[in-house]
Amino acid sequence: MQLNQQLQRGQTLYQAGRYQEAAALFATLHREFPAAREPLEFLVMIALQQGNIGAAISHLEKLVQRFPAEMNYFQRLVDLLERAGRAEEACRRYRKLCKRRPELLAI
Repeated sequence: MQLNQQLQRGQTLYQAGRYQEAAALFATLHREFPAAREPLEFLVMIALQQGNIGAAISHLEKLVQRFPAEMNYFQRLVDLLERAGRAEEACRRYRKLCKRRPELLAI
């Protein structure tokens, strides 16, 4: 089955509340299609849905590494680090983000 078909299947599982099955499928897709961002994005959503901030942070760190130009991933990572009580790390990441996007300092 192609990636898009598998992603749709995983999304259907996710929407049906079958999070463990969806997570297993997206983890497999991540291994089979490491250049695709969607499996990791869904793994972040599932981890957050299940209250597992640590796993969500881990998946977001992979997204930041693989897609460094995608500032949304960086911002979400900083937010989750702060929510997880990792304020110092969140500040370090935020400073790094501001170096890449100085306009954020004006916010």
